[in-house]
Amino acid sequence: MGPWYVFALVVGLGVLLVQVVLGSKSADASAETDVAPAADADAHADADAHADAHAAQGGHEAGGGKEVALGGGLLTLVLSTRFWIFACLAFGLSGTLLCYLTDVSRLATAITAAVAGLGSGLGASAAFRALRRTSSVPAPHTAQAIGQVGRVLVPCTRGGTGQVRIEICGQSVDLLAKTGEERIERGEGVVIEEVDGEVAQVSRCPREIED
Repeated sequence: MGPWYVFALVVGLGVLLVQVVLGSKSADASAETDVAPAADADAHADADAHADAHAAQGGHEAGGGKEVALGGGLLTLVLSTRFWIFACLAFGLSGTLLCYLTDVSRLATAITAAVAGLGSGLGASAAFRALRRTSSVPAPHTAQAIGQVGRVLVPCTRGGTGQVRIEICGQSVDLLAKTGEERIERGEGVVIEEVDGEVAQVSRCPREIED
């Protein structure tokens, strides 16, 4: 079993490192054509959130109530990519340490590694989902953004969609953004011209206003 623990540790750590590296590089490049690629790193979290809603709805309609919704929610946790990444990490790390550095029996090592992997995977998946739900709650009164000066988070291009951050009633609000200008880079100031739902039409902020 020893090689399997090492294999799980290497796979989990490798995938996690790849996601971290790709995530850090995609913040700017992914928005050159559209905002959708910039959300790829969170695609599984979004899918989890939608799956939760459908599972809960299906549970009530079928008469299963909270038990069915709970089962559906648990299933979506297990099917998420983050579950398997952190499950492999915990399973591989605990199994490798117990197998090569202690005299614990093979059965006890396997059980401990399996429990650690399952707990870590479920905990990480649930934590990321809760964080995603908290950060994606739309702020009220986005219409108040009109005329406000914000900062570009994801570059805005003509025909594409970026992202900007503004302050409304002391609260930071992130909005999808479109512009008629050729390109507005990350970190530049913009003026919100109009807001349609959660999509703002922006233009580059004049230097005298930004300063």
